[in-house]
Amino acid sequence: MVSGGTVEARGNIVLGVGANGGSTKFLVNGAGDQTYSVAAVAGRLANVEINKASGTVSAAAGTTTLLVSDFTLTAGTFAIAASGTLDVGGNFTVTGGTFTPNSGTLHFNSTAPAVTRTIDVPTSLTLAHLKIGGGDGACGI
Repeated sequence: MVSGGTVEARGNIVLGVGANGGSTKFLVNGAGDQTYSVAAVAGRLANVEINKASGTVSAAAGTTTLLVSDFTLTAGTFAIAASGTLDVGGNFTVTGGTFTPNSGTLHFNSTAPAVTRTIDVPTSLTLAHLKIGGGDGACGI
């Protein structure tokens, strides 16, 4: 776990067993396309920001789920794995770039009780599937 500061990912991202983002900002800003691969029991990344001049961030072969605390798309393209899930436990913001849902699910999932989250997107955002609820299925909107 890393706490504080910013980690810049300019190449492909590999999250191993036990990975946990702590409170660090994880900035994905490499040139061209980048992939993320996640071990089956990897933890949640904190504060992920996609800010790319060009290219797409997408799941590597075999990866279906990416767990993040906060997600921000500023520039570039982010693609959910086909039939996969982007699991957001905190805030979700799209101020620029392209969010590509493929046939995947955007899941707002927080196990913390009575927590307010912010969802800030452009005038419209097209999703294939949307799921809102914590680990116990409880949800208040």
